[in-house]
Amino acid sequence: MSKKNLSVTELAEELNVSYDHAKNLVLKGHLPAVDAGTGSRSFWRVSRADLDEYLAIRKADTARRFGAA
Repeated sequence: MSKKNLSVTELAEELNVSYDHAKNLVLKGHLPAVDAGTGSRSFWRVSRADLDEYLAIRKADTARRFGAA
């Protein structure tokens, strides 16, 4: 069973990108996330549903730009 929420580290692994790139996707608002931390400590979590939606949008965008495969 897949996790419902992903940490930034897990997000990076899932997307096969660097930790910094995954964190920037969150901080720039490309992927909705929740800060589950307290005080000055941030623990960003991205829902599996939001990640799936993000990937579907990116896939559709790629198909539009380069032709449907």
